[in-house]
Amino acid sequence: MVRALPIKAKGKRQRRKENLKTSEVKEKIKDKNEENRHIDTTARLQHKESAEMPKQKDKKYAYGKTKEGPKTRTKKPMEKPEALLVEVKNRDYASVLKEVKSGLANEDIVFSKVRKTRKGDILLELEKGRTGGVSEIKNKVGKICPTLTLRTLKEPADIIIKGLDTTVEKEDIEQVIKQKVSEFRIKSFWENSYGVKTAILEMSKEEAQKLADEKKIKIGWVRVSVGLLTQKKRCYRCLEYGHISTVCPGQDRSTQCYNCGEEGHKARNCANKMTCAICKDKSREITDHRTGSKSCPSWKEMVPGLRKTRSKNGGIRSAHDLLEVTAREHNIDVGIISEPNRKIAEKQNWLTDRRGDASVIAFNNGLQLKVVDQGNGFIAIDLSGLIIYSCYFSPNNGFEKFEEDLSKLFDSIVTQHGDIVVAGDFNAASNVWSTKAEDARGRLVMEFLAGADMAISNVGVAPTFQRGQKRSTPDITFVSSSLAQKITEWQVLREDSLSGHRYVKFNVNEKEIKPPSHVPTGWRLDKLDRKELELSLKQDNIQTAAELREATRKACKKAMPKKSVPKKTPVYWWNEEIREKRQLCTVCRRKYTRQRRKKSKDDSIENREKEESLRERYKSAKLLLQCAIAKSKEDHWKELCEEVDKDT
Repeated sequence: MVRALPIKAKGKRQRRKENLKTSEVKEKIKDKNEENRHIDTTARLQHKESAEMPKQKDKKYAYGKTKEGPKTRTKKPMEKPEALLVEVKNRDYASVLKEVKSGLANEDIVFSKVRKTRKGDILLELEKGRTGGVSEIKNKVGKICPTLTLRTLKEPADIIIKGLDTTVEKEDIEQVIKQKVSEFRIKSFWENSYGVKTAILEMSKEEAQKLADEKKIKIGWVRVSVGLLTQKKRCYRCLEYGHISTVCPGQDRSTQCYNCGEEGHKARNCANKMTCAICKDKSREITDHRTGSKSCPSWKEMVPGLRKTRSKNGGIRSAHDLLEVTAREHNIDVGIISEPNRKIAEKQNWLTDRRGDASVIAFNNGLQLKVVDQGNGFIAIDLSGLIIYSCYFSPNNGFEKFEEDLSKLFDSIVTQHGDIVVAGDFNAASNVWSTKAEDARGRLVMEFLAGADMAISNVGVAPTFQRGQKRSTPDITFVSSSLAQKITEWQVLREDSLSGHRYVKFNVNEKEIKPPSHVPTGWRLDKLDRKELELSLKQDNIQTAAELREATRKACKKAMPKKSVPKKTPVYWWNEEIREKRQLCTVCRRKYTRQRRKKSKDDSIENREKEESLRERYKSAKLLLQCAIAKSKEDHWKELCEEVDKDT
C-alpha cells in the first residue's frame, strides 16, 4: 500500500526567498555562458590563425620560395586509377554508353567515375585500389560489343631493351613480350652503326616492374638486358628540368621556338641558326644547340640524380692550346685536325670542310695555303704543288653514309694532279694499320686505296686513340704511290694532348716547302765597341779597296756581334709551371698505360688497385694542367686590361 504524503503550501516569505535564489542562479548561469562564449570565440580565432599561419617548425613554403632555397615537393604524386576508354567516333554518346552497360549488365562492377572526355569519348574509371580488372572488363565488353573500340588506361612506364642483334625485328620482340605482358606497344626501335639494336616499350607500371625484375630475357639467340627507363621531369613553361609547370619559378618560354629561341613560329618551321634560349638568358658561352637538349648544361644541372660532369669545353680549349705549343716544339709547318672546336676554328680562320669536321692550319706564317676542294668530312688544300687532305668520318654515321662520303673523297682525289697526302680520323679498322681485325669500313678503305693507287704511310700499329680501357687506331695517313718513299719519321708522339687522340707527326721530303729563309746579314750596331773598331782599323796598312773591305770586315767582327736568326717566341700564356705540369701529365699517362698492359697479363686484385690509383693520378694531372693554362690566360688578360686602363 502506497501512502501519499501531503504537500504543505508555501508561504509568501518562502516564495520570495526561493525566487531570489533562482534569479541569482540565472545571473550566474548567464555570466558563465558569456564567459564560455568568449573562450570558444577566442579558441576558434586561434585555431583559424594557426591554420593560416603554421608554426615556424612546421611551416611549409611553395616551390622555389623556401628560406633555404628551392625545394622539390615531398608529396608523392597521386596514383591514377585504372580506366577503360570507349571511343565514340561518329556515334551518339548516350547510345554507346547504353551499349556498354548492356554488355556489363550481368557483371558486379562498380566504377568510381563515368565521364565524357574532351574528344567526346567515354571514360570509365575503376574504384581506387582495385587493379588488374580493367583488362577483364575490356575482354568481356569486346566479346559482346565487337564494333566498339576499347582501350585500357593504366599508369604507364617505359622499358628499354638493349643489346639486340641486327637480325631481330619488331615481330620477334612482340612474340617474346606477349608471353610475359598482356598489353604493350613498341614506342621506338633503332639500330646503331655497330649493328646493335635497342627497343623502348610502353606498358603498365606493374607489368613493367615485373619485367624489369627479370633483368635479362632471351630474344633470338641472345639474352639481352631489360630495365626501367626513368623519365625526367620537364617544365613546358620555362623548358628546364627538375619540376613541372604548376610549380615553375622560372621565366615563361612556352611561346618560344625550341630551335632558335625566338617567338612567333614553331621549331618545325624554323630556318634560323640553332640557339638555346636557356643558355642565352644565363649568358653562357655555348648556345649553339636546341633549347633544353641533352647537350644543354641545364639538362645536366637540373635533372635530379644525374651525375654532374665537367663541361668538356674547357678540356677542348686546353687541347687546342697545347696543339700550338707542340707544333712549335717539333717545328711543325702544317697541322691536319679532325673534329676541331667549331668556335675556335671560326675565330682563328681555319680552313674547314663543309660540316666543320676537318681543318687545316698553317703554323708557319710564311706558307700560303689555297683551298682546292671541300666536301662533307674532307677539305683539300694546295701547298706549293703538294695537295693535302684533312678528313673526319664520324663513327655515328651508318655504313651507307660512310660509303657515300668516302666515295666523294676519292672522286676528289682522282681529279688532283701531283703528289697527294691524305690524313685524318676514318674510324675504320684493318690489320694493315691497327691490331684490330678488319671491319666493313676498313675493307672499303682498302678497296678505294687500291683503285686510286695510293699507299698507307702508318708505321707499326701504335694506338692513336686511348680513353680508359679502349685503345684503337682510327687515324690513317695515306699518300700517292709517287710520294710513298718520301714520307719519313711517321710516329705517334708521346706528349699528352689532353684529349683521347694522340699526336701523329711525319715529314714530307719531296722538296723544300718552306719559304726561303732570309738569313739576316750585318752586325748588331747597338752593341758596337767604337774603341775596338778604331784600334783594329789603325793596325792594318790599307792601300787598295779590296784591303779596305777586308780590314773593315775584320774590324766589325771584333767590335760587335753579327745579327742572328730570331728565335720563335712561345705562346703568350706559356710558362715554367705549365711546362712542368705537362711533363707530369705525360709521365702519369705512361705509368698508367704500362700498368694497364701489366694488368691485362695478370688480372690480380693488387694490379687492379694499382691501375685505379694511377688512373686517378693521371686524371688529376690532366685537370691541373687544364686549370694552369686557364689561369695563365686569365692573368695575362687582366694584365692587359690594367695596362689599357692606365694608358687611358
